[in-house]
Amino acid sequence: MDALFYKVFRNLYLKNKIFKILRVYKKYSRKYNVFKSIESYKLFRDKEYLIKLEWDMNIEIPSNLIPNETIKYLKFGKNYNQPIRISSLPNGIELIDLRDSFYFNQIQFYIPITLKTLFLNRDFNQNFLNLKDPLKNNNNNNNNNNNNNNNNNNNNNNNNNNNNNNNNNNNNNNNNNNNNNKNLSLVSVEKISFGRDYNCLIDEAMFSKSIRSIKLSDSFNQILDDKTLPKTLDFLEFGWSFNRVIKIGDLNGLLNLRVLKFGVSFNTEIQCNVLPNSIEKITFGSSFNQFVLPNSLPKNLKNLKFGSSFNQPISSSFSTESLPNLLKLKFDSSFNQPILQHSLSNSITRLEFRSTHFNQVLHKSSLPKNLEYLGIFINNYSTIIGSNNYENNNNNELLKIINILN
Repeated sequence: MDALFYKVFRNLYLKNKIFKILRVYKKYSRKYNVFKSIESYKLFRDKEYLIKLEWDMNIEIPSNLIPNETIKYLKFGKNYNQPIRISSLPNGIELIDLRDSFYFNQIQFYIPITLKTLFLNRDFNQNFLNLKDPLKNNNNNNNNNNNNNNNNNNNNNNNNNNNNNNNNNNNNNNNNNNNNNKNLSLVSVEKISFGRDYNCLIDEAMFSKSIRSIKLSDSFNQILDDKTLPKTLDFLEFGWSFNRVIKIGDLNGLLNLRVLKFGVSFNTEIQCNVLPNSIEKITFGSSFNQFVLPNSLPKNLKNLKFGSSFNQPISSSFSTESLPNLLKLKFDSSFNQPILQHSLSNSITRLEFRSTHFNQVLHKSSLPKNLEYLGIFINNYSTIIGSNNYENNNNNELLKIINILN
């Protein structure tokens, strides 16, 4: 194999040809190639090299226009609000991005079985459990067409009767699909981001078994239970409106969840033994200002960030015993609480106080032993550090880890 490779590579013509193709692929894989008309796409010469395509027009993609096994990433422009059909999409698409398509809200929405990432837009609010399955509908139509053709060959008189029967069957099939259809098109989606207005019922049955990441919409404020979220998640982000109490058992089975982000409105107390211990990163939104109860944060937590309203006393919930793996801790603009000795986990390497109002004196004995980075604002420097902290030469080590925040 190596000998064959070197023979090919030593051939100047073949080598130049290979490098030319690689340059073209690199050119078209860096950014989305925008098409504002069907004609501009038809005139485009290097279709087979396109990897990222943006369809920036409010025209449905014509059937079989885009060659199969070319486009991996498909983005729709801001005015697009047309059906997305099976015949319009090439085989092999891995990502569909509708975030710029403000008005898209079609029930005829075919999601390819190869799709891994789906970004939905602001207005989309169709229940995935009720979406039409175009593949199933096409198969029904094809079967009926085949039956019609056979009947035509056999007998013209019977053909009319059969057409009527087929039409009735089509109507019955469509009614059954609308009533009983379960969306099968999310079978391979690993990452999904809902838009602002999506507020349909969320149920783990609508997701694939390979789903890893979900970003819920800003409108989502559904009561959770153990059947709401798929058990395979490792990333979960709530939107702006979510402010429900998370009860014991609601997140049961999410043994792989590593990242949890709350939205702006969330401001409910976190009960003990509610959050899975697998979580490594938690980000609270700007409204959260609840006392952190002992044993309410996961033992495996490594990164913890509070929002702009948080200003609660630092309890034993932040100690080494409670959070033995915590590495990064960030407080925001309202925080101004004393840091007592042994109140923070010694595992912390990065600590930030991003409040211009923070004026608590920080003694070296109250800071984590493994601290490598301490972020404070310059206008509070003299108050926070305090000249009396430096009577002992050992405290000079504190100066080495102080970083002035902007």
